[in-house]
Amino acid sequence: MGLKKTDQEKFLYNQLENLNLRTKSLVASAESKIKDCSEATASSLMTAILTLSNQSADCYTEWLTVAPDEKIARVQNEHNAIAMSCDNILVSLNAIAGDLRKSTPTTPIEAERPERLRKVDFRPFEKTNPKSWFEQLEVVFKSMVINGEDLRFGALLKLMDESTGTLLSNITRTKPSDPYSKARELLIREFTISKYDRLKAYILDSTPAPDERLTHFLARTDFLIEDVLIDDLRKFCVLRHAPPAVRLQLAGLDFDNKDVGELIKEADTL
Repeated sequence: MGLKKTDQEKFLYNQLENLNLRTKSLVASAESKIKDCSEATASSLMTAILTLSNQSADCYTEWLTVAPDEKIARVQNEHNAIAMSCDNILVSLNAIAGDLRKSTPTTPIEAERPERLRKVDFRPFEKTNPKSWFEQLEVVFKSMVINGEDLRFGALLKLMDESTGTLLSNITRTKPSDPYSKARELLIREFTISKYDRLKAYILDSTPAPDERLTHFLARTDFLIEDVLIDDLRKFCVLRHAPPAVRLQLAGLDFDNKDVGELIKEADTL
């Protein structure tokens, strides 16, 4: 027989508390060593923190399915605080770690030994923010010293669902020398929405989740306007009042490539 809901909640909560305690301890240890940290130590700490952080995130997500309402806000705040502390220390460690392979000499036997793909403990591909997802994945690759294009591409394939993986089938068939770079470029291009749609999502569609802190809401949505200019905002504010057919036609490349005057003139001719 499976656990009752209350027993399952207690089990998952205790597991989450344990993971949080271990993560906080490891982050504190990393923070105390950061000034005199070697590249090798920084790389090891990154791997350990990422592993614990991902385990904690998985456990937290599972716990939410059985959590009582009165606990959620407090645990969510603690979880978010730990996640942010992990993000901060990982950035610092990544700056120290560098590319260990370039600085570590290898023996002839090691040089001849083929690289093997290790398990990459990372969340599945995020279609909503592919650029940020790849940036974080590459921090993981760097910490695990996974540098080869083929190894990175192999690891990437394991993080794709079936529908997304089919987009990479041509790369799999043609076997280019830089499969990971080509896949990265393709996926970012495929799933990055236009400036118009990003502005719409940021200004009109995005709202904080229940009990979500504004700092977390900002971090979650800030990427939508990372390259937006005042001219883009002016174009959006005017174009959103155009008829739907005109708006649909101009909200793509025309929106990105034309200034506000050119775009509005074209809108008036349609």
